[in-house]
Amino acid sequence: MSAFALRLAILPSILLLLFVVGKNKQRRNPTSLLVWLAVLGAVSAIPAVIVEILGSGLLYMLGLDPSSAMYNFVECFFIVAMIEELGKFLGMLLMTWKNKNFDHSYDGVIYGVCSSLGFATLENVIYVFQGGIGTGIMRAVSAVPLHCACGVVMGFLYAKAREDANNGESAFGNLLLAYVCPLGIHGLYDFVLSVEDTSVLLCIAVLALVIILMFLLITHAAKEDHIIAVQPIWTAPYNFRYMPMRGCQSNHYNQPGGYGTQPNTYGQPGGYGAQPNTYGQPGGYRAQPNTYGQPGGYGAQPNTYGQPGSYGTQPNTYGQPGSYGAHPNTYGQPGGYGAQSNTYGQPGGYGAQLNIYGQFGHTDTYGQTGNYGTQPDNRR
Repeated sequence: MSAFALRLAILPSILLLLFVVGKNKQRRNPTSLLVWLAVLGAVSAIPAVIVEILGSGLLYMLGLDPSSAMYNFVECFFIVAMIEELGKFLGMLLMTWKNKNFDHSYDGVIYGVCSSLGFATLENVIYVFQGGIGTGIMRAVSAVPLHCACGVVMGFLYAKAREDANNGESAFGNLLLAYVCPLGIHGLYDFVLSVEDTSVLLCIAVLALVIILMFLLITHAAKEDHIIAVQPIWTAPYNFRYMPMRGCQSNHYNQPGGYGTQPNTYGQPGGYGAQPNTYGQPGGYRAQPNTYGQPGGYGAQPNTYGQPGSYGTQPNTYGQPGSYGAHPNTYGQPGGYGAQSNTYGQPGGYGAQLNIYGQFGHTDTYGQTGNYGTQPDNRR
């Protein structure tokens, strides 16, 4: 097979996949997940071929005429379509049912298309290898869009089943429809092509209806895309600030109760890294029950500085009777700081004799009676 034929076999699937994924403007799903879905879809083609060969041999052993409508009906619906759609459905179910990225309804459509186009790509490569470029061109506008349409229908109903399960409801009904409806579409298309008396116009009409259904369903699913998970990873607006991080909590990053935060924000009562009350409030962060400057404040005695019984002071403040480091009375007052019973310049002042200097008699100080530094009798 030439390189051109190989590209022809692969290109239709790539274009359809880009169209479907491009309808999801936010591109939430990891590329690795989509690749693995396509790989599993392609791998499912191998057992499907084996089962189809065995099934055809079984019908021949049962005596059914290969040219009869009954033979074609059984083969198209209960062998080919049943086993092919089952492989695609199981691959999607195993990879995505409990995947944390499956949180929006349109995700199901993307998953179904990835699985179906993975199958269609490998099948197309085999047919092009056998039939050449002409077969590849024919299948590019017929079989490949058919598989894509089956994937869209499967994924749309599959997302409804996942939503039902998230809401605590039974998902069996929509899961069954997600398998049976594509089976019916696929079987009908194969049956119309297999019957010899079928006109070309009927085949084209069936294919056209299937493709129209595919585009309408893609448009509807993309427009009505909504959250189906109880705790979605992705929430609008889709922003890098909200990207999920490894080891995140059950709620979305940057939401209340989100990744790495306490239940309440900083500065709120009970906030991150704080005591139940904020700084400066009664019982605040690393504070005494009351704030600084209040009775019983931070690092203070029961009363503040300058008040009776303040920080580091005697029971009374400086300048008041009985103040800090003073005698019972303050400086300049009777019995003040560091003074005798009377102040300087007053009778009986600080460090003075009974009388001041220059006055008559020993008993007076200078200029006053009993001046400082004089003898009891100055000049006699």
